[in-house]
Amino acid sequence: MFYLILFLLINFLAGNVWAVTLKPSPTRECAICHFRWMEPFYYEHRGTPLHPLQVEKVAGDEMMCFSCHDGSNEDSRVKVWLRDRHKVNIKPSDKVRIPKIFPLSPDGKIVCCTCHSAHGVPTDTSIERVIFLRISNKDSIMCELCHVRQTKKDRNHPMHKGDRPIPKKLVEAGAVLSVTNPKHIICESCHTAHGGTEKNFILPISDSSLCSACHEEKYRETEPQRPRRKNHPLFVKFHEKHGAPKLFAGKKGTVQCSSCHKAHQPDAPQKPFKLLAAPIFDSQLCLICHNEKGTPVKNHPVKITFKLPEKSRLKFFVGPKGTLQCLTCHGIHQKKSFPKSLVAEYNPLCSSCHPKAFLVEKTEHDLRVTAPEEKNILGEDVKTGGLCSPCHVPHNATGPYLWARKLDVKEAYPSDLCLTCHNKEAIASKKLVGEETHPIKIVMKNPPKDLPFYKVGDKKDLLECSTCHNPHQWAPNKKKKGPGKNTEGTPLTSFLRKPAGLNPVLCGTCHQNQLLVEKTEHDLRVTAPEEKNILGEDVKTGGLCSPCHVPHNATGPYLWARKLDVKEAYPSDLCLTCHNKEAIASKKLVGEETHPIKIVMKNPPKDLPFYKVGDKKDLLECSTCHNPHQWAPNKKKKGPGKNTEGTEMSSFLRKPNLKYPKLCGTCHHDQAFVTGTDHDLRVTAPQYVNLQGKSIKDASPCTACHGVHNALYEPYLWVAPLGNGQDYIEKTCYGCHSKDGPAADKTVPVGSHPTKLYFGYHKKYLSLLIAKYVPLFTLDGKRSPQGVITCSTCHDPHIWDDNNPEQAPWKNVEGNVMNSFLRKRLDLMENFCSICHGPSALFLYRYYHDAEMREELHRREIPLIQR
Repeated sequence: MFYLILFLLINFLAGNVWAVTLKPSPTRECAICHFRWMEPFYYEHRGTPLHPLQVEKVAGDEMMCFSCHDGSNEDSRVKVWLRDRHKVNIKPSDKVRIPKIFPLSPDGKIVCCTCHSAHGVPTDTSIERVIFLRISNKDSIMCELCHVRQTKKDRNHPMHKGDRPIPKKLVEAGAVLSVTNPKHIICESCHTAHGGTEKNFILPISDSSLCSACHEEKYRETEPQRPRRKNHPLFVKFHEKHGAPKLFAGKKGTVQCSSCHKAHQPDAPQKPFKLLAAPIFDSQLCLICHNEKGTPVKNHPVKITFKLPEKSRLKFFVGPKGTLQCLTCHGIHQKKSFPKSLVAEYNPLCSSCHPKAFLVEKTEHDLRVTAPEEKNILGEDVKTGGLCSPCHVPHNATGPYLWARKLDVKEAYPSDLCLTCHNKEAIASKKLVGEETHPIKIVMKNPPKDLPFYKVGDKKDLLECSTCHNPHQWAPNKKKKGPGKNTEGTPLTSFLRKPAGLNPVLCGTCHQNQLLVEKTEHDLRVTAPEEKNILGEDVKTGGLCSPCHVPHNATGPYLWARKLDVKEAYPSDLCLTCHNKEAIASKKLVGEETHPIKIVMKNPPKDLPFYKVGDKKDLLECSTCHNPHQWAPNKKKKGPGKNTEGTEMSSFLRKPNLKYPKLCGTCHHDQAFVTGTDHDLRVTAPQYVNLQGKSIKDASPCTACHGVHNALYEPYLWVAPLGNGQDYIEKTCYGCHSKDGPAADKTVPVGSHPTKLYFGYHKKYLSLLIAKYVPLFTLDGKRSPQGVITCSTCHDPHIWDDNNPEQAPWKNVEGNVMNSFLRKRLDLMENFCSICHGPSALFLYRYYHDAEMREELHRREIPLIQR
């Protein structure tokens, strides 16, 4: 309101003065400027011998002014014409408003007389301020009347305010003090219409002299390489990001105050923060020059939402919607100096947002404890760069997680970061993972939610070192700093995310089924609590899993924790480190005659695990039939807690093998048809006990004849008695089919087939005996095309009725020529027996074991051809 009243008053007074003083007069005082007012020109309209008729108005013309100010009257050449001055001879832009009191030239341009007139304001006590001006310019009112946009509040440098005296440096340079209050800032505190050094400024802005005159505390540091700073460095060259807003560049293209700050921003859509030249709330201004600091991966992320701890003592700049920006961590102008223009020292600053990560203090990952001289990629040691600096730098990192150490891989994963220290040539050379270590960089299907997995581009979850280890916290569930010295870790510390000791919570997160080993015979707390693994740990120290497995520096596959005497170990080799005569399971040996292992399986069943080797072969191993972590199949519960004798429903078997031999029958499908037949001694001789002392009553049907381990005879893992016979197969059969055997009522007093060919059979028939469907056996019981005819040539001891193998009678029944464990009749009669015996084959086939029938045939002298 004050300025409006002042403006109207000035216009009123100016109008009256203009009316009085502009009355034409040929007097000398007027004609000096108004040359055409001379009487011959003005009244007589003619020229003189000295000068032609003056038609053009010259009063207010720039050169007319210069005719006096060239030194003949007042030397203003330097101040007005040689230095920067207000622009003249131009048409006003739409960004200014020219009041009517300030006349333009006939062609609408600004000229000297737009602001100046010898008749403008009467001389008063402040003649040096108002003489020859059209109105009084107290508090720069003339400037504000035209440059209205520059007076807009919240978009321009504060005006008509100030509580500090205008610096002497500015006054000596030509600054004009406010009449209202000498401490207030007005236009002429910084600008002058005549005699400016740069762009009408009374002091240069290209070296920040003007700004620093008032804001000296924000200018004092000019050396860009100072390690600790209060203010952003000046006089450093900068290169703007392509396509970014253009910033002011000072001398030699350097950063100056006006590079970042712009005193007048009338077109700004909103109040500019600290008069900055570009938005700072989204870090746009900073990234114009520091665009390389905004690239992902290598720099601390910006424009992300963050939340400060409630107990934080520091106050931070917060961007839109609670986002982190460049100014959150960096202070451009501060009262106190900090490293790299940070708003606080390294440790307090980082810990404000990452308090949990600061639990690393005084642990082995605090290099002040373990390697104080070690330097990061920037050449900083932990003392210089702060607690985090050995591993992390906010800018120019070498990999993810703002990594601060040299990386030799293009695409680094978290495990690659760990290995920059944990390798033979680095500071953690004594803490290596070894060649046999827990796998990393593997895709996890349905990963547990309470452990962190590394996300890759296609949204896969990778298991990494950081999945199990928290590199910042020494002991899980204990949110406190480390011991302050280099100590050996345990399953309850070692930067693990969860305990891995007696209660292996960490291992069990992914390997839940393996925890069923607890309280079984494979839980060495039950069977061998003093036994130590390859690391010298007993089960109490290393935890439930430790007797067999260690996550790092294992001796073989499956992270084996026991000594191995073979170079290339298979799963069975692992089992035998305990199950041997000199080890803790010396009472649980497999014996010399045991089920074969390390054999290649063709078309292996899909519901049992086979060991894959390099050429994709499937090997049968101990772990194919045994699950070393689960005592009883189909019962997902812990063991009994004591050393007990296993059965075919326990013993770490993968499938039950009792009533029906599901485990054995998985591979030996046809042999499992013996269940419920006469050869299932649970049906015909339930009191039978085999040579291993195992009762058939509570065992599988296989147990009567076969022992998977510690068999007495080879082949066929035989554990039943052997009888008299001409070959091994006959002996195995006659062990039961004898007077003292469980099949005493099914003996074969005669009937062993001759091992040689007799009377008249040509040698060529020998080749025909190599039947396609009927097996021959060697004398030692092995199946061979070059073998002899024996019991199993005609009988399949596992299949009662070859036409209906699955229909077992489950009782002792009398057989006939259609069952009785005979192989298929078509194969026997037409493709085998009849080759030698012709039409007599049927009689011989029917009465092969019947001595009386054989004697009757011979007694009656029935010709062979009729037989």
